[in-house]
Amino acid sequence: MFWLMVFWSRAISAGPVVLHRTDEASARTSVSDAAGVDPSLLSVTHFDAFRASMAPKWSGVGSLIACGGESVQLTVVAEQVASAESSLMYMELDSANEVLSQAHQNLLCLDAPADPSVAARIGFLLGVISTEQKDKAKAWEYFSQAARFDPNLAWDDQYPTDGAALLKVAKGELLSSVPIEVSLTPSVASEKGEEATIFLNASPVLGADRTLTVPVGSNLLQLKSEEGMVGYLLEVAPESRPRLFLPQLLASDTLAQVTSEKGQEELSRVIKSSFEPDTPVYVVHEDGIWRTASGWDSWEMLQSPAKLARGGAGARPMAWVASGLTAGALTGTVLALLKAMNSGQAVETAESDFRKAAVNGDIAQARSAYENEIAMRNSRTAGFVGVGLGAALTTTGLIFTVPMFR
Repeated sequence: MFWLMVFWSRAISAGPVVLHRTDEASARTSVSDAAGVDPSLLSVTHFDAFRASMAPKWSGVGSLIACGGESVQLTVVAEQVASAESSLMYMELDSANEVLSQAHQNLLCLDAPADPSVAARIGFLLGVISTEQKDKAKAWEYFSQAARFDPNLAWDDQYPTDGAALLKVAKGELLSSVPIEVSLTPSVASEKGEEATIFLNASPVLGADRTLTVPVGSNLLQLKSEEGMVGYLLEVAPESRPRLFLPQLLASDTLAQVTSEKGQEELSRVIKSSFEPDTPVYVVHEDGIWRTASGWDSWEMLQSPAKLARGGAGARPMAWVASGLTAGALTGTVLALLKAMNSGQAVETAESDFRKAAVNGDIAQARSAYENEIAMRNSRTAGFVGVGLGAALTTTGLIFTVPMFR
């Protein structure tokens, strides 16, 4: 019921979205019947199409760069490194640098987890070349990248030792620096013995849950999904708090999470990363029809599994109000609703708190006041009844219905 306040108090920036795994026609009809929404206003999307259409998103300082070409096999990169080594034996620096730079880019497009020894060798050799070219800043960067794949990397004595000290410094700084916690959506929780789905600098990530610990600087992130392996270059800034949305982590049965409180919390994070704030979102699942909105963590079941099985429509919670209301009209209407729904001190307190919040435009306070009241009322409430309270606003000519509780 906090939906009544939310959608009266805020302009809806986008049309209602329906996510489902059935067929479009039945999903549209079911949501329209259960929510009292004009079916033509619903944007109905199969969850598989939703996953495929979503792009990775990096929020905060730093950046995310994806593979920009075709997939590459590990053997191709290994051959490139061997070719560069041959060129270096004859001090053909430009030729070696060109091949190694291509190999470095190919790491993003590998069709399998990177080989840490090969990836570390690429960084090391590029560091050697940069040292010979008197570019210490670039050499340090490459040595740091190499150490991410192999923290125990030692200097190869077949090359001039000019860069040995720089490699040591790069390794020491990487070891002592404070890594950054990257917020990850959706969550990942791999246990030992399970096949990893995320690889950071060629190492499998286990138990990542909602955060990914990433060293400052450039890092290779690989994701193994149902569509194959995808790679990204993460540029992580010091003292930052970035957020990363990876739609490839969404499983085909993600919508099934809507039946549990923990699952709803996870789905709320996905929806927040996918849609504009306050966009109404409906989830059609075999266990019922649920409603939430982007940026909100509350969920409402509109239709139970039993009613879905019978094909019957659930109670129509409201007809969406399509234009704004004044603070006075909003307050009066909600107060009338609260009085009709229940009586007693809880409602009087909610009335007082909401009146103040509505006049001041404090939606967060209004929501809190309402949820406090409804929490107490839910303990006494058995459910919806199929009765609506009609309220007409003669000044605007709008008529809408809202549900009644016992």
